[in-house]
Amino acid sequence: MRANASPSAPAPAGGAVLPAASGDPAAPAGPVRQRGVRPAARMALLGVSVGALVLACLASVAFGARALPLETVFEALTAYDPGNGDHAVVASRIPRTVLALLAGGALGLAGAAMQGVARNPLADPGILGVNAGAAFFVVLGIYGFGVGSFTGYVWFALAGAALAAVVVYSVASLGRKGNPG
Repeated sequence: MRANASPSAPAPAGGAVLPAASGDPAAPAGPVRQRGVRPAARMALLGVSVGALVLACLASVAFGARALPLETVFEALTAYDPGNGDHAVVASRIPRTVLALLAGGALGLAGAAMQGVARNPLADPGILGVNAGAAFFVVLGIYGFGVGSFTGYVWFALAGAALAAVVVYSVASLGRKGNPG
């Protein structure tokens, strides 16, 4: 609806929304179309995505060194028999599937957080230097401190990634003129 129209007046064709009359010369004068996906299409996309995730989970449990039929997988999930070897195989694959779901969710959340902080839909750790900072600190840990354990690599990589992120964010916050604010 237009800002100056009555509540009973029909909205402009095409779902366009006109801005309120604010007197601001920078405000767009014509209709403003809302961007994005319609709710029905969004729900369809969500349904397809959830279906694909369920199929991927079933495939993760069914396939491995020994392929199992889906009937056996469903039977093992609904009526588990510890004496059945196929059910034991399914039970041993479930932690792998759950870990894959958690890792994928964590990576997606980390990517969304990075894109939100950078306010850039193309932001990723490679572009922002986080990967390079992590790799540099791992090499520094190996060469300078003699780190040889996996745990040591992880801690040095975490420190390097955090430092690189702080440095990049600090430099970016300076703005175009070189001063904060």
